[in-house]
Amino acid sequence: MQISTSTLLNTTSLAWDWWLLGILVAVGLIYAFTYGKHRSILTLLSLYIAAFIVDHVPFLYTWIKGSGEPYGQMIVFGALFIVLTVFFTRGILGRNVYGFSFSSQVEIVLFSFLQLGLLVMIFGLFAPGLFIAHFTPATQAVFTHEYARLGWMLVPLAFVIFAP
Repeated sequence: MQISTSTLLNTTSLAWDWWLLGILVAVGLIYAFTYGKHRSILTLLSLYIAAFIVDHVPFLYTWIKGSGEPYGQMIVFGALFIVLTVFFTRGILGRNVYGFSFSSQVEIVLFSFLQLGLLVMIFGLFAPGLFIAHFTPATQAVFTHEYARLGWMLVPLAFVIFAP
């Protein structure tokens, strides 16, 4: 499917998915300033592990596909993500506290943006095709295209590795 520049930049009417993304960005900013960099890293770890479990554990994958529930992967992913996040932040990994500085706040905002993009990309990966078809072509290009998915998987990891 070819997506033209005029289609991507059509701002005559904002679709519902852009409003949803705006709300998610606002929630992401609140989350970033509330929890900080350390807990954000633990949440990112939860995202990767939950996505891996849902997609690669054979009996779970077979059970989800066999249930006939079109949103089964999204529901199981969401539940695993919440459980793992609580587990990591309440356990020994969640006991490290960082001090406040302006540079760390800028990093936290950038990191929460990357984390939010990864979360939207993973939900898009598990969503049924009919659900994805309701999004605008720009949103589909940013979150569901093959190279966009690769970017959303690798850039947050690179940020964790190379950020001071």
